[in-house]
Amino acid sequence: MKRLPTDSLNLPEIRANRELEFKSYMEDRGVDTNVTDLIVARMSRLNKEIRDQKTNLGAGFEIGHSFFCPQETDESLDIDWYRSVILEEIAPLLREYWFDEPDKADEQAARLLAK
Repeated sequence: MKRLPTDSLNLPEIRANRELEFKSYMEDRGVDTNVTDLIVARMSRLNKEIRDQKTNLGAGFEIGHSFFCPQETDESLDIDWYRSVILEEIAPLLREYWFDEPDKADEQAARLLAK
């Protein structure tokens, strides 16, 4: 069996380290901790759903943190900013992922937007 470069990596540990780095990055840019925690929790849940869909999706389709890197033009980095990222960036991507299951895409987007 051929070994891959990632065979020796502890993927849950890598994810945890990235999460800490992301939280620090967001804090440095003035994003409220509650918003950052919401992003991490909801996107982690969504990415698990994507990873578990091994037939059509899988780990290669996980949604990365770059959607949530604040732009200099973003005036307020609050819950409304988060919602706009979901509506304008993530939801359309989910509709592409689940083009043959539009209800699934809508359900996932609704979970991200739930209050």
